[in-house]
Amino acid sequence: PSLVLALPMPLARAAARVAAWMPSSALTPDSLRMLEQSADGGNTADAAPAVAMLGRPLRDPARFARPSQRIGAVWTWAAPLITMTVALLWLITAWVSWFGWPHAQSMSWLAACGVPAGLQEPMLLAASFMDAAVGALLLLRPRRWLWAAQLALAGGYTVIMSVCLPEFWLHPFGPLSKNLPLLALMLLMWRVSK
Repeated sequence: PSLVLALPMPLARAAARVAAWMPSSALTPDSLRMLEQSADGGNTADAAPAVAMLGRPLRDPARFARPSQRIGAVWTWAAPLITMTVALLWLITAWVSWFGWPHAQSMSWLAACGVPAGLQEPMLLAASFMDAAVGALLLLRPRRWLWAAQLALAGGYTVIMSVCLPEFWLHPFGPLSKNLPLLALMLLMWRVSK
């Protein structure tokens, strides 16, 4: 059930006048007048032509979708949105790792993880390339196995950083703690993807 807030009409009219100043506000004096008219049936069209065309009575809007159908309905737009945003995360991470972040800082982190100096730059390039490849594949050819691969890659990054750079768990921007919900999301997508 939805929360309904009943306002006295003078207060609702004042709120509508204030809200009308906000861009794209749904509450305006005009929209409030339309709601008032529809409450008494004065702003409702005759349903007979729609009933005749359908050959059956109109359904109550509250019964358009059963609760079991709502999950599937949400999933039809949520799954592509999740896929695109996670793909963008990988692509942005790849770009920032190679082009946006100072290599000297990245090399010091790799050194803290025991990577020899001669392998630090190739390893950084390989990690950036791997991140970009995952992001591109996710955008262009999303597959179930790719979610498992991401889970392994992000999980591996998290474990390595936890062992070699544990101070990142205490970082105020949460570079490691943010991986936890991301890993859970990747696990979910792996399990439910076809």
